[in-house]
Amino acid sequence: MSPLNLSKGRQMTTDIRRLRIYTFVDFWNFQLGLNNNSKEKFPVDWEKLPIVLLSQINKLFPKDIVSIDEIRVYISYDANNQSDKKLLNWVNTYLAFLPKYKIDVKKRHRRKKPIFCSNCKKEIKKCPYCDSPLSGTVEKGVDTSIVTDLIKLAWNDAYDVGIIISSDADYVPAANYLGEKGKKIIAAGFPPLGKELRKNCWAQIDLGKLKEEFRRH
Repeated sequence: MSPLNLSKGRQMTTDIRRLRIYTFVDFWNFQLGLNNNSKEKFPVDWEKLPIVLLSQINKLFPKDIVSIDEIRVYISYDANNQSDKKLLNWVNTYLAFLPKYKIDVKKRHRRKKPIFCSNCKKEIKKCPYCDSPLSGTVEKGVDTSIVTDLIKLAWNDAYDVGIIISSDADYVPAANYLGEKGKKIIAAGFPPLGKELRKNCWAQIDLGKLKEEFRRH
């Protein structure tokens, strides 16, 4: 910050900064990692989550004024899945209306490539147990959207600290690049998952140790 001019002509500086924080949530990576860590389908209180994150940020920057300016949640869904339809309704009627939340929804696409047996190399069209067609879906666009927003918002100087809630190593190049440009990128996840991302970020937050603080009751 610029020096403060005093009446006696002396100058002094202050170390207090106002840090802007953006959070980027890879929804399914977060929820599945949380379920695995908890050995249950863990219910998240999305109103408490930013409070918990802010408490950890305060520990990392004890001399600064910190605030979470925006929480971006990236979600993919299968239009033919009833559970995903309910999820989408919840997102559009609840999560999208929470303060500071911004939602990015991507539709999953049907798997185009056939599935082959690793032994005989023949195509597998039906499940050998229930005889149902194997028409799974693949997630496209979530990781690309997160990386794009991380870099675009940093370019526009929208944030000082970026929190990536994911264990996906696909975000490592972006984390390294932004670190070189002076942005402090924090990985929030569930160790030992996400080792590559954690070691390439400025700091880490272990959500497994904090989960009870954002459990929905």
